[in-house]
Amino acid sequence: MFHLKALAQRDGMVNKASANQIGALMDWAITLTPEDLPTVPWEFRKGMSVINNKKFLVSLQRDIRRGPTKNPRARFGVLQEDVIIIWNLIGTK
Repeated sequence: MFHLKALAQRDGMVNKASANQIGALMDWAITLTPEDLPTVPWEFRKGMSVINNKKFLVSLQRDIRRGPTKNPRARFGVLQEDVIIIWNLIGTK
């Protein structure tokens, strides 16, 4: 499981989820396939659209596998926010 207890203490989106919840979301995101994501193109964040689900997932899952010690996006909570955004889009379907 992906452990991020220190990041769960941050302000913002990541702070609202416990380290265990974030770890579970990271584990869930690793299992995603391009077919699980919305039909392209889709808006990921304001001003950011995904036009290739496969490339998007390869990049996201690579960042998750690198973990928080080797990934600045994870150390500062951006990766966790990305996974929370995806969960909010498709996780409850």
